[in-house]
Amino acid sequence: MTALPRSAGSSGPGHAGDAGDAGVLPTLLALTGISGFVDACSYLGLGHVFTANMTGNVVFLGFAAAGAPGFSVTASLVSLAAFLVGALAGGHLARALRMSRRRWIMTCIGVECLLVAEAATVAAIIGVAGFGRYAIIAVMALAMGCRNATVRELSVADMTTTVLTMTLTSLAADCVLTGGSSPRTPRRVAAVAAMLTGAWLGVAVLRIAGPLACLITGAVALAVTMAGFIEAGRRATQAAEYRRAKQAAEYPFAQYPAGAAAAGRPAGSAAAGKAAGAGPATEGSRAPLSAERTRVREA
Repeated sequence: MTALPRSAGSSGPGHAGDAGDAGVLPTLLALTGISGFVDACSYLGLGHVFTANMTGNVVFLGFAAAGAPGFSVTASLVSLAAFLVGALAGGHLARALRMSRRRWIMTCIGVECLLVAEAATVAAIIGVAGFGRYAIIAVMALAMGCRNATVRELSVADMTTTVLTMTLTSLAADCVLTGGSSPRTPRRVAAVAAMLTGAWLGVAVLRIAGPLACLITGAVALAVTMAGFIEAGRRATQAAEYRRAKQAAEYPFAQYPAGAAAAGRPAGSAAAGKAAGAGPATEGSRAPLSAERTRVREA
């Protein structure tokens, strides 16, 4: 697996003030909550099928094949097939386009938002029964497959956004009771809480307003998530530019000629002068520099 390239200036996941990674973790947590919301709507509103959690669909396929009531072989197969197509497309595009992490995240959230909006359109025009049901399942699973391929390429620890099995395993296996150091415990707990909250909200919206309202709400939530991600990047870029401008104002003469850089000493020092072949600096040579610095500060 090849991780997506970071934006220029990126130094690590979630680095404060880093425009490339700013907002990635909160965005993935929001997507985790949306997964819980979507699966609650699909399982309860589309007839015992998941569009995000494919592990559940494999189990449901076994249930349906064995003749268990309430489960559909066709619905499970449609969801699995569409998810695989979405993952295939997402993986191919991640390698072919070679966009920065930030641009790729925005692209995939935008695609997912459009697909969920398309599912809402199908529900509004055709309905959620018969062909409409399978069309909605396919479109939703396609969106989730593309998203999962993106999250996989991002490689953010404990942030799969659609399943929590390994997150819960790590939460227990790394706890202090086992002698572990409990790394990333807040992140893991937040992921569990996000999916739980999303599932609860999905059930509430479904009971109050029905499947169409669930799909519309999901599309709006994705649009808000993308807007928040863009805003986080904008603020991080402004903060980085402010720090650079402040540093330039505080150290306007922080220049390192070849000789000074080789010696690892600031320009203007006696040692730097020797390294550059200019001989030792004198009081007279330092005076104009000090006067110039004074004028800059006063200006």
